[in-house]
Amino acid sequence: MRRLLSSIRRTSLVAALAGLLFALASFHPSGDLSAARYALGHYDDDQALRLARRAALFGDDDLAASALQVAAQAALRSGRRDIALRYLSRAATLDPGCGLCLLQRGELLSGQKRYQEAAQAFEQGFRLAPALDDRQEARFRARWALSLLRSGRLKEGCRQAARAGESQADSPLALFAVALCSSARNQPQRAAREAEKGYALGMKAPFFFSREREEAGEDWLRVYTELVSGAGRIHRRAEKLWQQGQALYAAGKTGQALTLFQQSHDLEPDPDKGSYIAWLMGQLDEQPHQVSKPHPESDTVQKGQRTR
Repeated sequence: MRRLLSSIRRTSLVAALAGLLFALASFHPSGDLSAARYALGHYDDDQALRLARRAALFGDDDLAASALQVAAQAALRSGRRDIALRYLSRAATLDPGCGLCLLQRGELLSGQKRYQEAAQAFEQGFRLAPALDDRQEARFRARWALSLLRSGRLKEGCRQAARAGESQADSPLALFAVALCSSARNQPQRAAREAEKGYALGMKAPFFFSREREEAGEDWLRVYTELVSGAGRIHRRAEKLWQQGQALYAAGKTGQALTLFQQSHDLEPDPDKGSYIAWLMGQLDEQPHQVSKPHPESDTVQKGQRTR
């Protein structure tokens, strides 16, 4: 009886080992990766995630890095952004030359408001990434620009925003990046114009605003409203200052008028107004007493008002 039981145990163990070896031999990482890509293309994210993780487990480093990118896309599409970020970080470790991994990682970090880390990932990614199509390059450069701007690196951020617009002129994301750059540079009218163009294009792109809010944490409708209404307030204030300056100039108070003209121009830079201010300053330098001398009638009116 003991011999029989021992024989059964040996047979079961051998069978189990054989089954395990067969199962391991049946795993073809490259096949799993192809199947994962197929499932991802057909929006079967759970199946894509399962197959990609298995391919990453049994494949070499290069194949595992590719599989983890697929797993990250599947996780991202199903709303698991933290998991996607972890997969991309692992993929970049396995394949340090994977520029696209770094760019996608930067995008996720930007969505988590980890702007300095995101900017570093974008910089490394663009240094390593192969040629991207115009749409991809515009998207990644716009995200890079936003990360730089929000890290306080205005000059670099504006440079990347401009390059994003050059890659794809009709990218709403690139236009909003340029709008924020212009706003940071105290150019409210240009910021409003770029925001209006971004809004118009975003309205034509299916789900642009909702997707940006859900996936990247960006509320571009709020930004659009703030930039446009802010530009309107600044414009009205600048116009009021200019009109007050004109009234003072007509009253012969050129020095005071010049102060208001300059304040108006500072709020809303305008080449024509700037030229006029320069001309007026030149007149003051040439004939300081004559130009700034008040008109007698205005002075009399003011004295009369004070004695009432």
